[in-house]
Amino acid sequence: MVTPKTVPRAGEHAVTICAGPGCPDLLGCGRCNMETFAGEIKNYSIYEMAASARLRVVRGSLPYRACLSNGRLAPRTLQGAVIHDPDVVRQCLLAPVTSGRMACADGREIKLEAQTLCILGDTPGARKLARAAIETLNGAGVCVAFMAER
Repeated sequence: MVTPKTVPRAGEHAVTICAGPGCPDLLGCGRCNMETFAGEIKNYSIYEMAASARLRVVRGSLPYRACLSNGRLAPRTLQGAVIHDPDVVRQCLLAPVTSGRMACADGREIKLEAQTLCILGDTPGARKLARAAIETLNGAGVCVAFMAER
């Protein structure tokens, strides 16, 4: 198992890791549709974080993913669920960081305070999206730093 070795080593080297609530969908890394009960995802996340010592919890946003008004990520089967255009990502990432609000795929807006932005490395064009995110945040005067530095 990787986590018991990886988490302590990450801390030793001031590397930030993400513990996303993929829940029992370990191999799918949160990409499989799961039917859950109210509060179940929260409990999975608490369990996952408790299993790793000294982790700090921060709220995150995936600026390259469309969101539904119930707060869930739009299913990848929905057109536009994954945003590949850096200009569109630029538009999506500032609001959760600066105003605590996020526009949803259905046109509604929800409260979403993001302390970190996540762009998964296996997303096509991830490096380009990350570069666009950093440029946009720096241009808006938002502090960009590794979580270990904050």
